[in-house]
Amino acid sequence: MSGPLSGLPISAASPRIALLAGDLHPLAACEPFYAALDALRDAHGGDWRAFHTHVSDPRALPPASRRRLGEGTLVLEDPAAHAQDFARFGAIAPAALARVVADLAAFWGCAPAEVAARVDVRQALAFARAIQAFAPDMLVAVGQHHDSFRAAIVGRLLGVPRVAVLDDPDLGDPAANLMPLHLRGAAAVVATNALARAELLRRFADCVDAAAVVDGLAQAPVAIARAAGMGRAADAAPLGPAAAYGPLAPRQPRIPAVRPFVVMGAERTGSNLLVGMLDARPDFFCANELFNVREIAAGLVAWPEHAAADRRELAALRERGPEPLLDRLAADAARIGATHCGYKLIYGHALHDDHIVEATAGDGRCIVLHLLRRDRLQRWRSHLRALASDSWFGGAQDESAIVLPVAETAADFVAGEALEARFRAAFAGLPTVELDYEDLALRLPSAARRLGEAFGVDFGELVPRTHKTGPKDPRAGIANNDELRAAFAGTRWAGLFG
Repeated sequence: MSGPLSGLPISAASPRIALLAGDLHPLAACEPFYAALDALRDAHGGDWRAFHTHVSDPRALPPASRRRLGEGTLVLEDPAAHAQDFARFGAIAPAALARVVADLAAFWGCAPAEVAARVDVRQALAFARAIQAFAPDMLVAVGQHHDSFRAAIVGRLLGVPRVAVLDDPDLGDPAANLMPLHLRGAAAVVATNALARAELLRRFADCVDAAAVVDGLAQAPVAIARAAGMGRAADAAPLGPAAAYGPLAPRQPRIPAVRPFVVMGAERTGSNLLVGMLDARPDFFCANELFNVREIAAGLVAWPEHAAADRRELAALRERGPEPLLDRLAADAARIGATHCGYKLIYGHALHDDHIVEATAGDGRCIVLHLLRRDRLQRWRSHLRALASDSWFGGAQDESAIVLPVAETAADFVAGEALEARFRAAFAGLPTVELDYEDLALRLPSAARRLGEAFGVDFGELVPRTHKTGPKDPRAGIANNDELRAAFAGTRWAGLFG
């Protein structure tokens, strides 16, 4: 092993490192640091992962960085979800969150309520939740802006040791920057050079232990070894995927005789096809997107068409939270003699409201039908076409080709993987059947057998009630496939473009 992290003692090896090194990932400028972490992992085990908010345009990346596209964790941005992240940590780690808020209030000289309302603080808690799922042994933040700010909050909240790498330290007026926040509580600090280290210690000696400041990236092993030997605070938030995304408490079913299920996935994964086939059975009662954000705003409720129900009453139930509406779903199912009741849950709707996951995953009897589409290119093409036409169900075939923007295509691929991982974790404790779009489109008898095994029901022959939309030759529906093929060469998705 060679490079800036060479010489790390094996006693400090195998760390799981969460890296915050820029909102964009991957970055060619960070490639030496990525490579050093790769070498650390290869020589001593462990793992590392970058956490970021945006995906780099593959056309701007050299081959060494392009192969990293999609290897990190995208922190999904949603203001409503960020507010819930704050509430979540208040429930699972109240003392740690209160300490973080009090520290920031003192630092800024403001009231705790002002801290809780700040957008940058809420975004930092979104990072905390994503990093919590990774369960790292330490954090490494590069720079002295967004990433160091987030790492300072995440480290305190999760009780994970933190290494600050100041690539170009801003040593200006302490009252005008966040340098004390970045330094205070860091297990170690890597300064760019001896002069920067000396200035750091002269200006901010009260914020950091002099022994914890090392000179130059070549001394990063010393900093990582120091952090690896530190423990976590007793009242820190728990770590792991279930702690980050799973339900907080079990839910007692109101109608035990009716078993719940959920059809979950991204748009354009065959969910309308499956919902229609299930709802056609007399022993199944299946609603569509009960928590569609646009329909909630319009007061609409996607209740099964064959069920007599006052939509205004249903909308009023939903305003009280997901549980009253799901209880009504079970009650209506029992009223018509159905033994199973379910609904369709799109990732984005669940991301927008944690209470939906609580109400659904909290019922341990719930069966999860997780729909995927391994051909991410065709899902994305279909999604853009549906957005343009605002047509989400079977209808006229549109044979015209469309242009798929390169950067947005890369972002969609990465976001899709992040959402799949998040909701696998959220529903991990429940019986789950994962079906690919092609299972429903081309292998329906096999899909019916798998569903029957999960439900203990003989599904016989499933008959589609809707039909595929889009061109028969998917690649013919993409006007710039050659551009995409060149842009994604060397990435894990290169094979999608032929």
